[in-house]
Amino acid sequence: RFFSMIGRFNFAKKPDMFIETINLAAQKGEDLEFQIVTASCIDNYLKKLTPEGRSKLHLIIKKNLSDEDISTAVSDSFAVISLQPLISQSGMMVVSFMNAAPIIARSIPGFAQFVKHQANGYLLEDNFSCQDLINAMKAVRKNFDAMSENARQSYLELFAEKNWDSYYSWLPEQLSKDSL
Repeated sequence: RFFSMIGRFNFAKKPDMFIETINLAAQKGEDLEFQIVTASCIDNYLKKLTPEGRSKLHLIIKKNLSDEDISTAVSDSFAVISLQPLISQSGMMVVSFMNAAPIIARSIPGFAQFVKHQANGYLLEDNFSCQDLINAMKAVRKNFDAMSENARQSYLELFAEKNWDSYYSWLPEQLSKDSL
């Protein structure tokens, strides 16, 4: 139902652009609904919402978000939005894939190595606009069934616990050698 931004907020995650996109989608009469789930104080961002934009936004703000809160929010999403320009790892991407939710993210290392454009998510180019983000959301919604299935498959193939031995069996031996 939603296009969601989930987790702790800071300026690097581009919540201002997410708010601008909500306002633009509402202004254009787009049939899109949005969700923010966070433990962060985002009052300054919310002040930038137009009344029309506000009507398109579902908010969950809790001091302590549980894993269940996050999984439920992701499961209620067509896609999770991750707009930060730099990343070394993303727990939100793994949680999204685990819950069969595609991710819309920037085409940067950390995302691009796992997010396959229009297969299990949507990758945005560097200088994307709010309209580009709306177009990405519409593309995900149009192809949601296949993208959702592919997102879940990505989790099972890459991040599920059963894969630990195939990817990390060398780690205990290396740690043992390093401690000598």
